[in-house]
Amino acid sequence: MNSTATSDQSSNELGRADKLGSSGPLGLLGKLQLSKKSYQGTRFCLYILVIVLLNAVASFLSVRADLTEQKIYSLAPVSKATVAQLEEPVTIRVYLSGNLPSHYNILSSLLRDLLQTYRKNAKRGMFSYSINMIRSDDESEKTRKLQEEARKYGIEPIQLQGSDGNEIKAVLAYLGLVISQGENLEVISPLSPDNNIQYTITAALQKMSRKGSALLSMKENVKVYYYFSPLVGELDGGKYAGFPANFERVMKAAGEQLYGRVESRVADPAKLPPGLPNPGELRDLPDTEITGPDGKVEKVYSAIVIENEGRYSSFSLLRMEPTLELGPEGLQQRNTVNVIDPSRLEGQLSEIVVGSLGIAQNVGYIADRETAGFNPPNPQVPAQGANLYQFSQAARDLYKFQPVNLDEGIGKDINVLMLVDPKRQLSDWDLYRIDQFVMRGGRLVVAMEPYQIMQSPYGYGAQFIPNPNIGGIESNGEKKENHTLIDVLRHYGIEYQDAMVFDKNSFIQRGADQRTGGYQETPVYYIPEINAKLASDLPFIRNLKKLYSYNSAPLKAVTGEEGTNEEAGEKQHSPVLVLLRSSPESWTEKMDEGSKDLNNILPPEADKLSRQNLIMATDGPLESFFRNKDIPEPPKKEQNQSEDADNAGFPEGDLSLAGIQDAFIERAERGRVLVSGTSLIFDAQLLSVPTNKALALNLLDYLAGNQDMADLRARSGVPNFIGNEIGKGGKDLIKWFNILGLPFLAGLFGLLMLLNWRRRQLQLRAVFSAP
Repeated sequence: MNSTATSDQSSNELGRADKLGSSGPLGLLGKLQLSKKSYQGTRFCLYILVIVLLNAVASFLSVRADLTEQKIYSLAPVSKATVAQLEEPVTIRVYLSGNLPSHYNILSSLLRDLLQTYRKNAKRGMFSYSINMIRSDDESEKTRKLQEEARKYGIEPIQLQGSDGNEIKAVLAYLGLVISQGENLEVISPLSPDNNIQYTITAALQKMSRKGSALLSMKENVKVYYYFSPLVGELDGGKYAGFPANFERVMKAAGEQLYGRVESRVADPAKLPPGLPNPGELRDLPDTEITGPDGKVEKVYSAIVIENEGRYSSFSLLRMEPTLELGPEGLQQRNTVNVIDPSRLEGQLSEIVVGSLGIAQNVGYIADRETAGFNPPNPQVPAQGANLYQFSQAARDLYKFQPVNLDEGIGKDINVLMLVDPKRQLSDWDLYRIDQFVMRGGRLVVAMEPYQIMQSPYGYGAQFIPNPNIGGIESNGEKKENHTLIDVLRHYGIEYQDAMVFDKNSFIQRGADQRTGGYQETPVYYIPEINAKLASDLPFIRNLKKLYSYNSAPLKAVTGEEGTNEEAGEKQHSPVLVLLRSSPESWTEKMDEGSKDLNNILPPEADKLSRQNLIMATDGPLESFFRNKDIPEPPKKEQNQSEDADNAGFPEGDLSLAGIQDAFIERAERGRVLVSGTSLIFDAQLLSVPTNKALALNLLDYLAGNQDMADLRARSGVPNFIGNEIGKGGKDLIKWFNILGLPFLAGLFGLLMLLNWRRRQLQLRAVFSAP
């Protein structure tokens, strides 16, 4: 009886438990767990859907953020303005090889981003581009055509070193682009991620726009003549007879590139039509005399003559070269005629014609006062002083360099005048001409070092010869009584000091130690290493980071307070600006004439160390040095000089000695004079450093009024070094933080995430295990 009752009671309790399991708290918990799983699955699917949609939207959008200090991955304002002002469509075709070494692999994406940004800032349909990848392992017809197309534009493959696993091998790569506007072409090759590609493209676009505007606005076509003497065609068995036909062919191609605004003609110099100048009236056309078949000596020519609106320019294609021949009387010297084929000028003649249009600013360099050379340097001949050839080649896209002879005057078409490394004392008449050039609005560059350093042939020590233009000393050692260049510059507000700048922050010479067999670093104190970020407040200099100087004189502001550009701009009482200065740990040494070893000059005490000004400029009102002074008399003319030679370069046309005072200009509202303590900033020695090359070009842009291009060039892809302001301890801290700190932080973050996950697991377990 009891057992039956107990069994019934148990079954009733089980029934109630079943009901509670389906409709009570336990059943509700089961449903909640089931719905929670469904919710998590739905949420996961929604996450996937959102990610897919975001990727789909992002594929149609291009959002970029340039976080670099110099904004090197963004279009500069001058680039935006240049591409926005295009009036004719421009197409850029890029030719790149695939499988490039790692350093060059970013070129494709870098160019694609850059060209896409150009296109966004151009008017609709005015800018287009294509990137053609040429694979070296692909022998298809398409690849072959791309290779032929690249070579047609002058883009030849260059050899790069690449690695294939553990093997280093040479790779031939195409790295170039072509900018075309109608028949007008500009080729940029080779490309490198280290170069400022944006600057190069913007400069080419500006050049093409100026060239097109100048050609289309001309009233008359440019005329190109080929002065070719018939006797030249008979030389060497008629070897040169086909040159006139080659000239016509080359000029036909050049005319297509120059919008058909060029006419060409072959002319016999002995039978010139009316209106054409005789060869003797043209500058740079030397007379060449040869003996004809009839035994008569004749003057012959093979030259290009360009006429543009009544102005003529010319250059000879004929050279007389001495050769040695073995004759009956032994070795004899004989002059041989060598004539350059005009077909070799294909691609260059159009540039020569463009140069005659005056679209590039004219930069004159004083060439007749024992100044810096301008010929290509000869590696077999030791350099004596600065040479401007490499600098002129680097700046030729925007500037046209031409010699200036002070004996003949300074032409009115000169925008910037460069006086670099003068080794001869300038006369008062020379100084007067330079002063009046500045007064009429010309921009002047003066760059000279305090000493001419003559290295000892025995490799120890050097001879220091003072610059006569700085010390005012004649070659015989006597003090010069007349005015000096230093006097004029001091009047403008900048003083050269007769000393040489040394710096504890200097170039480090690294090499093997022969005594210990180890590795040693030797500071070269006479080659200061300049942190441009601390040495200048001007963007086109401070962004260059690391610069070098050599044999530089310290400069000093004479009027007002020395100050940076910002300080001078705020105070508005001094037109003198400090463009570049050395570190606070520099000092000066006066090098007496004699033999010294620069390596033996060591830093002085700390209280004698201070910053030294290396480059300064005036930018404001200037008064003439000769104001309230007697006007110098010109040198006496020789018989072979023209009557008006002394008056060349003055603002008025016909000036006699009696009229010079009336033409005298005593004040310039904005006088720009740039002074450098060394001429070597324009020499190949320092131009081999990319940042120094950019500095020299930026200084010219600054003087010529192209500061926006200077700012763009300073954004270049040159290495961004950690600044010296951080110090060695700071650099070591950054290095070890990258090596140890970042991995430690990553591990710590992972550990914290693991601990947080464990904590949540314990909390959930505690909730569901509670009674």
